[in-house]
Amino acid sequence: MLTPEQKKVWRRLDGLTGGLIEFLELEASDMALCHLAVMREIREAMRALCPPEDMYGSDQGGAA
Repeated sequence: MLTPEQKKVWRRLDGLTGGLIEFLELEASDMALCHLAVMREIREAMRALCPPEDMYGSDQGGAA
């Protein structure tokens, strides 16, 4: 189980990667598509280490 501080850090990282994914989706260049693929892999690996249920947990009302 994660501490409240660890959950906060993971939620921040999740938000940052999500925001970057949204930004890169708006870019049409091949480079952006490459970065987008990398960010998706990073986020997938991050969520494998700490699932959204643990990241957000009951202190966020179970929202993922």
